Amino acid sequence: MLMHSNLAAKHDIHHLYGPLLLRCFHRSIVAKASD
Repeated sequence: MLMHSNLAAKHDIHHLYGPLLLRCFHRSIVAKASD
């Protein structure tokens, strides 16, 4: 049960920060491309 809630927490964190990290990553690529 504890392990299941831990997995759920990890999934929530991934769901929240995944798009944010992708956006930052994409922005850095765009910055390099326009340089």
